[in-house]
Amino acid sequence: MNNKIFLLACLLLISGFTGSSEGLPEFPGDQLSPVTISDVKVRDEIGRRIDCTISNNIFRIDVDRDFLSSFQNRKPGNNYIGLGKLIDTVVKMAANTGDEKLIALKNHLISEIIKAQEPDGYIGNMIPSDRMIKLWDIHEMGYIIYGLLSDYTWFKSEKSLAAAKKAADYILQNWGKLPPAWEKETNVATHVGITGIHRTMLTLYR
Repeated sequence: MNNKIFLLACLLLISGFTGSSEGLPEFPGDQLSPVTISDVKVRDEIGRRIDCTISNNIFRIDVDRDFLSSFQNRKPGNNYIGLGKLIDTVVKMAANTGDEKLIALKNHLISEIIKAQEPDGYIGNMIPSDRMIKLWDIHEMGYIIYGLLSDYTWFKSEKSLAAAKKAADYILQNWGKLPPAWEKETNVATHVGITGIHRTMLTLYR
């Protein structure tokens, strides 16, 4: 029992509990301030690795060939690409560094995917018969929407927000197309096949 009382006392001290604020010093200038993504600069080894990722990875990717082409020319057999994750990464690195080449790259990626968006809001790379029901289509679209929302968050792009809303509406309006036996047909649990869509929708709602 003594050990439990001692532990409780330690926890109360750590949490700053006194039972009363009377007699405590006040620090009116001591307050939390928001920090944006551009305010944080990572140095030393982790910073070096971030720089290497930008120069030796991102800038070496042929984004038109390896990422955008299947969204611009939708064909049977198209599969998951990961474009949304690339957009989200480039947007955040551009916001953090202010690098003009990164900003130009993120503008190119976003401009091209918005151009490729269908009038009904579809923003994936599948042919009509595969949309929503083919494994990873929802996952792909969810991350593209998330990348567009990142662009709105850090660069205040209204076009990105509008495209994100339109794509999200498409998913909601077509959710009923998912067949009851989708898990058996794909051999992947539904919650795995739509990974990321929950966070995307919550972010869009906020």
